[in-house]
Amino acid sequence: MSRFGWRELYVKGMPKLLSLVAALKRKVEERLPKLYSHFEKNGIYFEGLFSPIFMTVFMSCAPLGLAVRIFDLFLVNGEQALTECALNILELMQAEVTKLKQEAVYVYVKGDMIAECYEKFNFATVANLHQNY
Repeated sequence: MSRFGWRELYVKGMPKLLSLVAALKRKVEERLPKLYSHFEKNGIYFEGLFSPIFMTVFMSCAPLGLAVRIFDLFLVNGEQALTECALNILELMQAEVTKLKQEAVYVYVKGDMIAECYEKFNFATVANLHQNY
């Protein structure tokens, strides 16, 4: 884990965590402008929404089978695999997320969104395995 500087995720100020969330935010703004605009309009903070997901490497919010496979991708490809998986899930579930307002977005994304995505799509789609990390 030292290869990835993962300790920085948990030290004072959480620089690695903020860096991961900022990277995801930039990617959402670029690839999913409609969703980004929806988050902005509803006062959704990426830090509050995605910090628990990154801090637990998806273990806190994804079905175990998916979380373990995402963890494997993380070990092989590094943190980019985490931001890409999060981005892919948001892209696949964008229609559902944009129907929700404020607090409901937090509840859905931290709760059922990832499990629903995994039920609707296979792991290769969720992880976008045809993409080069």
